[in-house]
Amino acid sequence: MQTRNYSIMAMPCPIFRESRLLKILFLVAFLQALLLCFLRVSGQSKGEGTPNPADYAYVKPLSVGDTMLPIELHTTWPTPRKLLLPEGAAGKLTIFYFWHTTCHGCWAKLPKLQALVDSFDGAVEIIPVSNEPGQKIKNFIDRKPELKTLLLPHITADTLLSAMFPYTYVSHVVWILADGRVGAITAPDYLIASNIETALSGKIPGWRIKRDKARLNRNEPLLAWNNATDYKPGPGYQQYFVWTAYMDGLVPGYSEKPYGKGIRRTFINTRLLTFYRFANHNLPHCDYQYIVPDAIRDKFFKPDTEYQNEWLAKTGWSFEMADPEPTDIARVMEQINAQLQCKFPYSLQMDSLPMNTLFIKDNGKYPKTEGILLNHHIAQLNHHSGFPFDIAADIKIWVDELPDGAALKDITLFEKWLGKQGLTYEQNPKTYPVCIIHSKIKPL
Repeated sequence: MQTRNYSIMAMPCPIFRESRLLKILFLVAFLQALLLCFLRVSGQSKGEGTPNPADYAYVKPLSVGDTMLPIELHTTWPTPRKLLLPEGAAGKLTIFYFWHTTCHGCWAKLPKLQALVDSFDGAVEIIPVSNEPGQKIKNFIDRKPELKTLLLPHITADTLLSAMFPYTYVSHVVWILADGRVGAITAPDYLIASNIETALSGKIPGWRIKRDKARLNRNEPLLAWNNATDYKPGPGYQQYFVWTAYMDGLVPGYSEKPYGKGIRRTFINTRLLTFYRFANHNLPHCDYQYIVPDAIRDKFFKPDTEYQNEWLAKTGWSFEMADPEPTDIARVMEQINAQLQCKFPYSLQMDSLPMNTLFIKDNGKYPKTEGILLNHHIAQLNHHSGFPFDIAADIKIWVDELPDGAALKDITLFEKWLGKQGLTYEQNPKTYPVCIIHSKIKPL
């Protein structure tokens, strides 16, 4: 057998060397991309709000006091525009206002936000943010006469900002100070001129932080959400009534769910007057129709100096009643009344009183024939007014804008609003049903 000998010369392998170089280049590119994701989140497509989750690796939720790292955003309404935050704010206060078209309170506040921005002459920018598509937002705004003068830059189809500032319930408000720090995360009633002035000073205000719990599962009883209660239902369906104080992080509301053959009724973070109105359908709906001693008035009505969520945190209640058998509404009202009498030291008395009422009419100079039809809003506006007003019989009143909360409480401001709308009024007495609330506790 012939044997062949082969010698192997040790030489550098070009394939291995190129492979190792490619690996190094790939690693460098990956690290650069990862660093870019953390330092500047961009990459929005088609100008539609913010990027999809696939466009960025990870976004850490921010809290009050954290600094917002540079990001690039795009507005889609009223005109496309690129926003570089926070450096692009150039010393401005930036406020993100998270909202949704299904939330009436959210979109009804937009004209007031526009007025706030205009009054601060460029020192503040309020940016409405929605997870809905841009075309849907545009169509919605076009249908609302109240929003026809709106010029606030909108971010739509949002995924990024909601990851940075997670929320469950809207409206949700995030305040970014001029230096890029998160100054506050609040409920919408903090959006007033005096608070904007405070935030423009550059100091973190220390306001109550809006913290949303996971969305409440309406199919589970209230007891499952309140471990503090001493009451625990036994097996099967049993009738029960349970009260608990304000539950932080849950939006106020009412729901009904099947319970055996009957119904489970749940009130979440509800003001006391709502319980009395539910149990007594003849109670008035307007605040001025209640006569309440000053000592207990703040138990039923929010003082002008308090924020809604802070007031509810002190005075709101959650209540659940469940009956496994069918019960008519009259019996339900009796049961709630009995609960109220046992739980709270108040009694109600019905009466009637004449009140001077402002009957609105056109001043006869420049009658409007388009805009917002005031007739459709008169009942709702009266609910929270400090004085009664109505529209003179058989006429239609059109206005450019509805009166704000301040005008509904101050007749001087209300008169200014009327003059601005080309309206006037005449004052005549009208008799209203009134509810007198008494305290069972005698003062010392």
